[in-house]
Amino acid sequence: MSSSVTDGRGGEKQGERIAHIAARYGVAVATLRLYEQQGILPSARRTSGGHRRYDRVDLDWVDTVMLLRATGMSTAQMIQVSGLVRGDRRDEADALIAVHAEEVLQQAAQLRSNARALLRRGPETSLPGTAET
Repeated sequence: MSSSVTDGRGGEKQGERIAHIAARYGVAVATLRLYEQQGILPSARRTSGGHRRYDRVDLDWVDTVMLLRATGMSTAQMIQVSGLVRGDRRDEADALIAVHAEEVLQQAAQLRSNARALLRRGPETSLPGTAET
């Protein structure tokens, strides 16, 4: 059921439109709609014309979801975290996010180590099977 979002004076409530949010994060509008369908994002408030509007609370959660996405959390894990938050099981959600963050830090450390190793090798590294002169 879609409800109209008003400002209490009979006018349409101001809020951020889905296209603006998608552009801010460099994702397609369809991605945000899909996340809403999957329960990762809550159902957006709608204007009387059916346009989604996101308020500050919505945008805070979108920020969190985009960080989870940018750090490689799977869609299934994001669905799980969102379900825990909706179910008022925030401690469990925070624990899953903390585990994910620690895994990301470990991956970042490994990537830094690998990058340093590449830099030490330099561009002079020969390919196997090539003759050195």
